[in-house]
Order: sequence, then C-alpha cells, then structure tokens
Amino acid sequence: MSFLVPNRVSKHVFYPLWDLYDRSRKLRELRRLERAQWAPFELKEGRQWQNLWRTVAYAAWRCPFYRARGMKPPASREEFQDIPLIVKEEVRAHLEPLRSE
Repeated sequence: MSFLVPNRVSKHVFYPLWDLYDRSRKLRELRRLERAQWAPFELKEGRQWQNLWRTVAYAAWRCPFYRARGMKPPASREEFQDIPLIVKEEVRAHLEPLRSE
C-alpha cells in the first residue's frame, strides 16, 4: 500500500500544481476522459456522431476541395453514406485545395 502513496501525491498534489503553474488543461481533460469512459453507450455514440458531423461540416465550409464539389454538411445519418471517399492519388493531386482556410 505504501507504494501507492507517491502516485496519489503526484496525481492529487504535484500534477495539479504544475497544471496551475503551466496554465495547462491536461488534468481537466484527463478528468473529462475518465468520466466519459463510463458513460452509457448511447451517450458515447451520440457524441461520436456529433464530433463526426462537426468534422465533416468544417471540411465542407472551410476546405476549397470540398466546397468546389458542392459538399454540404449532412442533415441526417443516412446522408453520411453519400459523402464520397477520396483516394491517395486524389489527395496527392490536390494537396493545396485540401488544406482548410
């Protein structure tokens, strides 16, 4: 049990103090992730879809490659299937337009 004491001191004293000193949010993010891993499946699945939609929407709005092809953020989960996949050759041929603005 005594070998756990340094870990607890580090986790609950030194790391938070360093986080304050460093103005970092690493521990806050760690706590969020620790809570999220025990969330119900439906909640995690909803968050995953929400994050996926945000990523696709960002690409549709900010990426010249997708804007030139008239891509819009999908309105439903079924519309995600209509998003065309791109292959390595397309990425190599269109590096500049694939960068977001």
